[in-house]
Parts: sequence; structure tokens; C-alpha cells
Amino acid sequence: MSDLKAPAPASDRATTDDAAAATKSPPATGRERRQHERRILRTLAQLVFKDHAPVTVRTLDISTGGLGFVTDANPPLGLVLQLKLRIPRRPEGFDEHLVSGQVTHCAYCRQEGGFKVGLAFVQPSASFQSCVQAFMKGSSSLGQPRPG
Repeated sequence: MSDLKAPAPASDRATTDDAAAATKSPPATGRERRQHERRILRTLAQLVFKDHAPVTVRTLDISTGGLGFVTDANPPLGLVLQLKLRIPRRPEGFDEHLVSGQVTHCAYCRQEGGFKVGLAFVQPSASFQSCVQAFMKGSSSLGQPRPG
């Protein structure tokens, strides 16, 4: 398995086709650790490092408190990462942000083909928070709430 200190080669190509799959996730229940409502956000993002090339990851969902993504690496709990993320906005396009987050959960998931990582945002900017809140309210051109 790779680790974040020695990333596997990553594609420089960022696609937005998967971002069209943005919908609301069900509220947290049972053993769920999340404290915020999530919205599915399927796109590519970049983990940004000072010492080496960015690593492309696949996002799963987002909330005002954090983000879920899949990667080939197995980051340790507590690690703080920098993530370059594009969030859909209305009426079209994306807002790109660089945000810090701390790894709160990481487990291998065969179905996703990698490690599912839970990241809690660390001191996100006001503009980032505003963008995520607009996306969560469905103010983006992509995604509709999932039927209950």
C-alpha cells in the first residue's frame, strides 16, 4: 500500500462529469460520527503537498464540517492535509478553494477501490463556508435532494 509521503502517480486531468451526481445524503444515524448533514459530491480533488506533486482523490460527500473522499493512500488519523477542491455553483461553473482538514476516519473499502477518508475542515475561510452552505442548500446548478 502507498502512503501520503510517497504518493502514487496521479492524473493531472480533473473531470467534472461526476460532479453532476451531487445529491443529499441521508441524515446521520446510529454509529454515524458526522454532526452535519451531508450532500453527495462526486468529483476529483487534489491533496496538495509542499514536498511533492499533488495527489488526485475522488470525493464522496461534503458537509459544512468536512468531506469524505477515496484515495490509494492510508493517511494516519490526526494528519492535517491541504485539499484543492472545486465546488459547483449556480448558474454554472465551479468555485475553487484550498482548505485544510484533519483526518478523522480512514478505512479500506473494497467497493470504492481504496481508502475512504473522513476529513474535518480546520479553520475554513468565510468564503469557503459560504460556498459549501450554498451548495448544501441546493443553490448549485448540480444535484437535487435525494428522494426520501
